[in-house]
Amino acid sequence: MDISTSSVRYGFILAAFSILLSLVTYLLDISSTGYLIGILSLVGSIFIMYFAGHTEKNKLGGFISWKQALKAIWICGMIGFSLGTVYQIVFMKYIDPSVLEEQKEMKIKMIENFRGSMGDEAAEKQIELIQSEDMLSLKNISIMLASAIIASFIISALLALIVRRENPQALFDKY
Repeated sequence: MDISTSSVRYGFILAAFSILLSLVTYLLDISSTGYLIGILSLVGSIFIMYFAGHTEKNKLGGFISWKQALKAIWICGMIGFSLGTVYQIVFMKYIDPSVLEEQKEMKIKMIENFRGSMGDEAAEKQIELIQSEDMLSLKNISIMLASAIIASFIISALLALIVRRENPQALFDKY
């Protein structure tokens, strides 16, 4: 099994975790505890990505360079985060478009709460912008996917530092 096979497998596990967590949140209507769901999602994602790197390290005999670990973990993260993002887009566009309207209403309420500190004119401009914006335009979808890939890289780089373990014998084998 090469690096991409195990990373792809963990990437699909990460995507399934993300989709399952989104479905549970939606079906149980627990979006009011969004920060807790966000923390659970982040911790679960980090856990799965760590195991992608750890599995690769075990395959290589317990030693792995930062570059190898980064590659294994980033492949996992890109697949998982990208598929999770595509699922969210499909869900909001075709399955339940009312979720988009609810998100817009939540943003507007948040702006209303800060109206005093923003000023009435600035708040009105923000509200108009939110109401007119197509959250699922090609530009916004591209931004979501790019953000998923960048977040995946940052998490992967940090996890690769944790997973890496250089082979001390490799220095002697080189010469």
